[in-house]
Amino acid sequence: MDGLIHILEKEAIPVSWGSIFIGYQLKIIDKKEVSEYAEMYLGRHENCDYLISELVFDDSDCEDILRKIIKKRLNKVPEKNNDLWDFEKRKWRFGLLVQVKNEKLEVDDLLHRIATIYVRFDYPSDMENFIYYLPPTDGYNPGAHTQDENYKRLLELFNSFLEKELINFKKILII
Repeated sequence: MDGLIHILEKEAIPVSWGSIFIGYQLKIIDKKEVSEYAEMYLGRHENCDYLISELVFDDSDCEDILRKIIKKRLNKVPEKNNDLWDFEKRKWRFGLLVQVKNEKLEVDDLLHRIATIYVRFDYPSDMENFIYYLPPTDGYNPGAHTQDENYKRLLELFNSFLEKELINFKKILII
C-alpha cells in the first residue's frame, strides 16, 4: 500500500479505524484507500468483523460502513473538534506534509504546497513560522538575506516542525 497510510505506518504512527474514519471524513483518503486498508487489516487480524470484509468487496457505501465500524469499536462516532478528531487530524496533516517533502520538489513549489496544506487545515498557528507569505514573528528580517537564505530558513523551520511533531506523536502514543 502506497500513500498516506503507508507514510504514517512507516513513521510508526499507528493507523486505527478512527484514523481511517476521520481521514475519510476530511477527504484526505478515498474509498480505494479505505478498501486497501481493510484488506491489509484482514491480512493482519484473524477474527474480523464482516463489515471490514464489506469494505474490501463493496466500498459503494463506504461512509455508512465506516460509521458502523467506528460505532461498534468506540461506542460512538467521533465528533468534529473533539480530542480524538483533532489528534487524528494532526496525524493526517503530518502525513500530507511528509508526502509533499518526499516528492523532491523545487523549493518554491515545496513551500507553495506546504502553504496549501496550511490552508486546508484551517491555518494552524503551529505552522505559521514556515509559511512563505507570512511575516516572521521571531525578529528575522527577510530583506536582510538572499532568497536562498530565506528559503533555507523556511525549510529548516519546516523540517524542525516535522521532527517535533513526530516526537510529540511518539510521546502521546507511549502514554
